[in-house]
Amino acid sequence: MSSKVGARTKGYIKNLNTGVIKRFQYNPETFEYSRGVTYAEIVAPGMSYPNTQFVHGNTRTFSVELFFFDKPFTGVIHSYMNFIGGFLTPETNSANYKKPPEMLFCYGTFIRRCVLDDLSIKMEEYDPWGRPTMARFTLTLRQVGV
Repeated sequence: MSSKVGARTKGYIKNLNTGVIKRFQYNPETFEYSRGVTYAEIVAPGMSYPNTQFVHGNTRTFSVELFFFDKPFTGVIHSYMNFIGGFLTPETNSANYKKPPEMLFCYGTFIRRCVLDDLSIKMEEYDPWGRPTMARFTLTLRQVGV
């Protein structure tokens, strides 16, 4: 018997510079993230096997796909495009450029301070006026704090 009942679990993203919070429904079948470490091999003439030395921990990265349904059209997808797009660098060069803001990604007990590495948006359906009514956003996030 499947316990799958739809996306009833809520998560949110908080812009840590502005304090703005956007909530979303999220119910993944799986949730995967990774984090590794870097080692160096120390070798010297005559050694039969190199010594391994810990160098540093690597960054935790993960991707999430958010689904948005906006039928009838209310502008929800455009609102999220602007909000999440604000975590990337501007598309035009600017002399007063500052680094993109950090976010707090929260889903259940998984709460991480992150930056947005990559954003992919797939529009899947439009209304008769060409306005998006269904879209999937894939966010690749990099943890920047603990």
